[in-house]
Amino acid sequence: MSRCPPNVPPITPNLLLFGGIAGLAALAALGVVFFDNAIRSALCLVLNFFLLAVLYFTLGAEMLGITQIVVYTGAIMVLFLFVIMLLNLGAPQVLQEKLDVKKPLAALFGGVLIVLVGAQILPELARTTGP
Repeated sequence: MSRCPPNVPPITPNLLLFGGIAGLAALAALGVVFFDNAIRSALCLVLNFFLLAVLYFTLGAEMLGITQIVVYTGAIMVLFLFVIMLLNLGAPQVLQEKLDVKKPLAALFGGVLIVLVGAQILPELARTTGP
């Protein structure tokens, strides 16, 4: 059995969750930079703001997470999307969509959400139910 060096903290489920969410936030930030379509880029920015709020929640800064959702994800992104629609930057490519990945992607995210919620609820139910 290997042991961690004394100055390295052990890997916990919270650390894995934080690392996974941080990785998704980094991918969303790359989507903001690399998407050609302005609407998709703005939606990746919404996802990035939301994932940053989730990171704040995992760190115990609930007020900062709620502020992130309300101010940035709500107000600032509505302004960005309004400007994009006012300038008509996303109209031509919307009509040329061929590959519809929304339903499988939604099913995947829904399944992951169900697994994560179940992983939090089931141990608690096992502890509270008794003979």
